[in-house]
Amino acid sequence: MVLASKIKSGICAWLCVMVVMLGLGENRAWGFFAQPQTAPGVYESTTQEPIRDFYDASQYDASDYAVAANRVGYHATHADVVPLIQQNGFRAGTAPGRLGSGGTYVNSTPQGAIAEFAHHNPGVTPSVLKVQYHPGINASTSVAPRNYVERLPFHNVDSISAPSVRLPGTTNTNVLNGSLRIIE
Repeated sequence: MVLASKIKSGICAWLCVMVVMLGLGENRAWGFFAQPQTAPGVYESTTQEPIRDFYDASQYDASDYAVAANRVGYHATHADVVPLIQQNGFRAGTAPGRLGSGGTYVNSTPQGAIAEFAHHNPGVTPSVLKVQYHPGINASTSVAPRNYVERLPFHNVDSISAPSVRLPGTTNTNVLNGSLRIIE
C-alpha cells in the first residue's frame, strides 16, 4: 500500500513538471536552453538576403545543384599517347589516386600537370595537353588527401578537386564525367 502511494506520488510529481514545462512560453527546462529545431531536411537561412543575389539561376542543373562553367586544365601524358587521345578521346583511369579512379586527372597549371606526371614517371619528358572540361557538380576540398584510393564516398558528382601535393598552389581535378576536350 505504501509502495503504491509512493508510485502514485511520483507519477503526479512527474505530470506536474511536464505540465509546467509545456505551459511555459519558452524553451527552457531545468536551466538549459534548447535551440528550436527545424524539421529534418529543412534548412533555415542565417541571413536575410535572398539566395538569388549570390547565385546565377542559369548555373543550376535539372536537380537544382549548382554547376560551374567550363574550365581549362592541363593533362600531362606520354608523347606516344597523344595521337591516341586525339583520335579516340580520353580514357578513364583505372589506377587508385588521391582523388580516386574512374576519370581523367588534370591540373590547374602546366607545371602542376608535369609535376604530377614526373612523380609517377621519373626521367620521362611528358607532352602537356591543354584541355577544356565541364566540372559539373564538383566535390572540392582545400586539403590534399593523404592516401591513394579506388573510390571516394561521393555519389552523383562529375568531378573532384583538391590541392596538389606535388606542386603546392595548384589544384588537381579528377574529371569523372568524360567532358574533356583538347583545345591546344
